[in-house]
Amino acid sequence: MEIIKTKCPACEWPLEFPEDFDNVTCNTCGTAFRVRHYKGNVNLAVIGEDRKNAAELAEAETRATMAARLAEVTEDIEKVREEIEVLKSNEQIAPLQIGCAFFGMFGFLLLLLALFATVAKNYFGGWLFYLSIITVILLSLLRMRRKLPDPQKLDYYRRERATLEAACAQLEAEKAQVEKLQPEVFASSVDAKVSEPE
Repeated sequence: MEIIKTKCPACEWPLEFPEDFDNVTCNTCGTAFRVRHYKGNVNLAVIGEDRKNAAELAEAETRATMAARLAEVTEDIEKVREEIEVLKSNEQIAPLQIGCAFFGMFGFLLLLLALFATVAKNYFGGWLFYLSIITVILLSLLRMRRKLPDPQKLDYYRRERATLEAACAQLEAEKAQVEKLQPEVFASSVDAKVSEPE
């Protein structure tokens, strides 16, 4: 039976063991190794190191997955909020346009009164004055009528906004859940490391 002579990978002290051994323990530092043979070479792997590395790799993968999902959910929430703001502005733009048209009519009436009061004093209170006022009012009313929102569009905007707000609430709940799980995953991995025998 051939004896393998090497050094302990942990403490660098000489280590000797028979070739057919599957496991060996260093007498100096007490580290246990799994013996692996490959094409005439011998490799010593610390027993439990594979399990430890696998656990660390699984923990790192879990953290990376959770971080990626958290970033994805946060991005989705921002996109949904932007869409909600667009729908809100579409709902609110029609009343603003009507208000602008009303104030435009009011401005034209003031301009017309100023024109007739200063430049066309002779026509002030006459049929041309009243005709001009009626024309400005009718044109302004037609303009306001064109600015009236389509009830179907407003209903569509409201329904879409309600759907998006529900989706946003669901995404925020998922984000809170992932944020809550992150410390728990970290704490459980720390507890597992502490409970592992050295």
